[in-house]
Amino acid sequence: TTGQARISAGHLQEGFELINEALSLLNGVYGPLHPDIGACNRLLARLSYVMGEHEAALLFQHRATMISERVHGIDNPNTATEYIHFSLYVFACGHISTALQLLYRARYIALLCHGECHPEITQIDTNIGLMLQLVGELDLALIFFENALSLIKLFYGERNLKEAFTCHLISLTYTYRGDFRTALDYEKRRFLIYKERLGPDSDYTKDSDECLRQLTQQAVTIARKVAELTATASTTKPIGSGDSSSSTGHLNSHSTNNHLSISESLVAKAVLSNAFCGGVNGNVNATGGSGGSLTLPMPTVSSILETLNRVNGILVIQIR
Repeated sequence: TTGQARISAGHLQEGFELINEALSLLNGVYGPLHPDIGACNRLLARLSYVMGEHEAALLFQHRATMISERVHGIDNPNTATEYIHFSLYVFACGHISTALQLLYRARYIALLCHGECHPEITQIDTNIGLMLQLVGELDLALIFFENALSLIKLFYGERNLKEAFTCHLISLTYTYRGDFRTALDYEKRRFLIYKERLGPDSDYTKDSDECLRQLTQQAVTIARKVAELTATASTTKPIGSGDSSSSTGHLNSHSTNNHLSISESLVAKAVLSNAFCGGVNGNVNATGGSGGSLTLPMPTVSSILETLNRVNGILVIQIR
């Protein structure tokens, strides 16, 4: 209790030391397996994480998770929550595939405890979608984001702030795919919700408005490049004689139409390839013939981790 009071007063290091001392006393009294010992490890893990000590957080949370499995059982909501925290700290240490496996296990346990319709499923699915964004599994990420969005509407009603946040995550995923039109649709939903709930002068509303402006510019640039490719394709003559029959002309027309659709597909694939392979500074410039430049955002470990912290209600403090 004293340690928690010191933490509430902002003295994190002092609170950490007091809770660590309490953990030692509890170990001496109860042994290694006790709910209070698991709670101490969980709190020490959270403190270590917010103070930037990710490896220590991983160690404490691993203990808390194992204790919860032994004490509460695998089919217990506390165990699912411990796995969610565990996956976050594992991700922060750079083990992305392991973090995803832990989240899938957390989802399995949550399904055992609650079923498909529960607020914790929305948190887990959002976490999974964010990590899948980073590894480039965008189609799978969209499935989890869409499921989270449907559950958010079910639990919190239409046009709530959680819906706006999830719409932004879905918009980003479509942006990484190069599908700017769909990204615009979701970002518009986010903007309208923020404008209605927070007003036009809110920082969230202004940020969404800026995202809409950038997406519109990117969509126009993509449309221009597709138009250039289709114009080039329409002027390309198929191999053959100049006096072809009408059936040959029909085949040529069919070939040209296929070429147009292939051109659009190639543009989208080029955008997606550039988005995940073209740079390391968070943006990619893809320039084409006479068109302008296209700047695509890239999911980075730091940006995904920042969003994960927000989803899981964590404020990271830099202590110097």
